[in-house]
Amino acid sequence: MESHERYAHQILTEIEAGERHSQRTLASGAGIALGLTNLLMRRFVRRGWVRVVRIRPNRVRYFLTPSGLAEKARMSRLFLQDSVKFYANARERVGASLAALSASWPEGATEKRIVFWGSGEVAEIAYVCLQETDLQLVGVAGDRVGRFFGLPIQPCSELGAHGLGAVPFDKLIVTSFDNQPAIAAQLEELGVPAERIAWL
Repeated sequence: MESHERYAHQILTEIEAGERHSQRTLASGAGIALGLTNLLMRRFVRRGWVRVVRIRPNRVRYFLTPSGLAEKARMSRLFLQDSVKFYANARERVGASLAALSASWPEGATEKRIVFWGSGEVAEIAYVCLQETDLQLVGVAGDRVGRFFGLPIQPCSELGAHGLGAVPFDKLIVTSFDNQPAIAAQLEELGVPAERIAWL
């Protein structure tokens, strides 16, 4: 799904919710410029997806038409297909990285203890892939408080050269695709040696 279709989907979803929206609130909700929202709304009306009802001289209300509902459903299917495709690609990429990491361990190693840096969606995909390897997740370092598949999420400040708090580990796996230079700088500041860090 292209970016303009994502914006269109967001706006149609907002209109379908039935709340009274101005083009300004629709633009703000979609995170796009008011001019682009105006252009999209005119296109929606021209295609028959949205009906405009004037409730006061300077106030209108937007309603989704049956063809607008059908178009929104089509866009939702595309969005879901893209999400599934992203998950499949991410799982393949992460699975290959974890398999390569496991294979690179010194021969005869009895334990392959790892820690995840991060507890978001990529970490969840990594956890699923981890089940197909002989790597053992012993800890998770992250910014949020809570649990990650039964393990407590430790503050990043608890991370050191050889352990997460009192838990020793062999490798730290960065389970994020975002802002790797900033993460690398933070790990260096915490004293984690570069050779103990694996990137997905």
